[in-house]
Amino acid sequence: MPLFIQIILFACCIHSQEIKNIKFIKDIQVKADFISTDQFNNIYVVNKNETQKISASDNSVTSYSNTLTGQIKWVDTSDPFRTMLYYSDFNLIVFLNNKLAEITGPVYLNELGLYSVGATCSSINGGFWIFDLDLFQLVYIDKNRKQAQKSSNLQALLGNMNGSSKISMFEKNEYIYLGIQGKGVFQFDTYGTFIKLFPIEDITYFQVVDSNIIYYTGNKLKAYNTIDYETVTIQLPEENVIQCRIEGSIIFLLTKNRISLYNIDKLNTFN
Repeated sequence: MPLFIQIILFACCIHSQEIKNIKFIKDIQVKADFISTDQFNNIYVVNKNETQKISASDNSVTSYSNTLTGQIKWVDTSDPFRTMLYYSDFNLIVFLNNKLAEITGPVYLNELGLYSVGATCSSINGGFWIFDLDLFQLVYIDKNRKQAQKSSNLQALLGNMNGSSKISMFEKNEYIYLGIQGKGVFQFDTYGTFIKLFPIEDITYFQVVDSNIIYYTGNKLKAYNTIDYETVTIQLPEENVIQCRIEGSIIFLLTKNRISLYNIDKLNTFN
C-alpha cells in the first residue's frame, strides 16, 4: 500500500490525533493565482503572467514572465525539466527548462488548427495533449508539432458542457485523466481510447498518485482509489485553503497570502 494512503487511513482511524500527527514545517509568503509542485518539492507560484519557482529547501527563487502573452491559465510541472505553461488569451504554450528558460519558441495552437482548448497537459513522450472543445476530442501533438493521435468524438460520453465547469487534464502512468467538474474523471489510454469514468463530481483540481486520484474539497484532502473505488479523507490543519498539493511526505496548502508546508512523514511507521 502506498505511503500516502497508509497515512490517510491511519489519520482517519484516529480522528482525535490526526492534526497532531501532521507536523508544520513553515510558511512562505506569496501572492498567487494558483500553484503547482514537482517531485523535488519545488513550488511553482503563478501570478498573472509570471511564474516563480521556489525551492522548498532554501526558499531560493527563479522566475519567468512574458508580458506579451497574457496571463498564465495553466501550468504542468509533471516533468520539472520541461515545465509547460498555457496562455489562453493568445492560445499558446511555452515549455521551460529547470531554470525556467524557454526551451523552444512558443507553440501557437491556432496554427495547429486547435482554436478552443478546454485543457492541456504535457506528455512523457515529448509532446502534449489538448482537449478540443469544438470537436470534443483529445488530440496528441508530438514533438514535431504534428497531430499524431486523436480520440473519437466524446460528446455522447461527456454530455453537455457547462462553460463555467473547471476542466483539468494530466498524463500519468501511461493514461490520460480528464477531470470535469460536476461529471468526474475520465480515463483514456495513450491512443485516446476511453477506458472508464471515476464518478468524483466534486472535483476541480486533482493529482494522480499511484492508483489514487488525490483532490481537495470542503477543507478536506481526499484519495479515491481507482482499483477498489473507495475514498479516504483527511481533515486539513488549515482553513480557507484555496489549493492543496502533495509531494511525497509534504502537503502544500495555498491560502490567501501564503503557502503552508506540513510534513506527514512521522506516520510512516504505522501500517
